[in-house]
Amino acid sequence: MSKKFGAPSDFIAFVPDQIDPTQDTEFGPRFAGFPFNIMLSHVVRAGSEDVLRVIASLYEPDAASFVEAEDCRSLTYLNKAGGAYTLKVALKPDGSLEALKYKGKKVVAAAAGKGFDGAMFQVGLMGIAPDEPVSFVKKCL
Repeated sequence: MSKKFGAPSDFIAFVPDQIDPTQDTEFGPRFAGFPFNIMLSHVVRAGSEDVLRVIASLYEPDAASFVEAEDCRSLTYLNKAGGAYTLKVALKPDGSLEALKYKGKKVVAAAAGKGFDGAMFQVGLMGIAPDEPVSFVKKCL
């Protein structure tokens, strides 16, 4: 699910797999090219500088939100832990990807890119808001 980039030690980016149209004959062709899921992460120092905690919010696609138009296809991802945050991903015919992060109806972050991996790396830079529900917290030494 993730690919390693040459980033600082206090930053982690998860680049998800794309939905493969051959893996699911019912939904695969419709959702081809979209991320399988989206994980946003953040590394925080806990107490001392030797202890780090990785927190992450996992977003999963909401199939009912799929929209196909002439200029793009879009799909909304819901935070698995709940809350008001969502991510809307739009795929354009030229292969570019745009993503908007919402808190309710307000856009709080945006990312875009020509290639899937680069665009999803940009999505990872959106990070986690202080009031955003997280799916897990992992203590690292």
